[in-house]
Amino acid sequence: MAVFTHITQEQAAEHLAAFDIGAVTALEPISAGVENTNYKLATSAGNYILTLVEKRTRAEDLPFIVAFMAHLQKRDIPCPAVIADKTGRAIVPLAGRPAVITDFLAGAAAKELTPAHAGAAGALLAKMHNAAADFKPRRENPVALPAWKKLIGDCAAAPVFAELQEELAFLANNRPWGLPAGAVHADLFPDNAFFQEEKISGVFDFYFSCTDAFAYDFMATLDAWCFDNGVFAPARARAFAAAYQALRPLSGEEKKSLPYFGRAAALRIVATRLYDQLHPAHGAHIAPHDPYEHVRILQFHQTEKFSC
Repeated sequence: MAVFTHITQEQAAEHLAAFDIGAVTALEPISAGVENTNYKLATSAGNYILTLVEKRTRAEDLPFIVAFMAHLQKRDIPCPAVIADKTGRAIVPLAGRPAVITDFLAGAAAKELTPAHAGAAGALLAKMHNAAADFKPRRENPVALPAWKKLIGDCAAAPVFAELQEELAFLANNRPWGLPAGAVHADLFPDNAFFQEEKISGVFDFYFSCTDAFAYDFMATLDAWCFDNGVFAPARARAFAAAYQALRPLSGEEKKSLPYFGRAAALRIVATRLYDQLHPAHGAHIAPHDPYEHVRILQFHQTEKFSC
């Protein structure tokens, strides 16, 4: 989460006139994250998250995101509920941006990850992949290979530019196809999940959700939960993989694909973070992330063959 588009409490109050969730009592910007503008919105009826959708999410993709969250909710995945206005609209413009209001989830992100946290993430991911089996809408991955090429192409000043160009060529020529696929979260980082004790109480930030291989989402999540500043944490990885496979066993072909998707998932994060580091948004209130953490994860997958 982050703040790119600044709004006032008066603007929020005017926006909320279309909803039935009480009057605004407070509006607090949330600086964590890097993609969309987010505010904690307090009203006389309770607490909510107000999201203004920014650069990498197209307005036409929002119905997929909203529908996927609702689909998961019905299958007992702890997603935030999207709040519709009095006419039933879930996506209502604000300050020139598509805007979405969701429930404020209980819990907090884990401060120090343990194997138990990683296992909880693996189980949650498997439940989401199983639940996606009968979800019919589709959305092309907005940050797949064509986007990586463009983002990295604009980062020629980076010292790792040549290395990343070589990796792009490898990924373009070696993608495994025909694997189980469906709607995936595609951005399940530890700061996108809340815990109460060691149980996940909420999962959110579905704005990168799309249709892709489950093995890609598996490795994207493993990269996020099972490394510390780019250093592999094997105990967490074992817990993550075991919990996932207890609910959704990976096929033989999926297991063979994991080294590739570990590299692909790492490069996707390098591409977006490196671009944002070299091309910062003017006036944004944001806590940037280090792209070189995932360069180290990429280098790990280039030399090690993760298996489970």
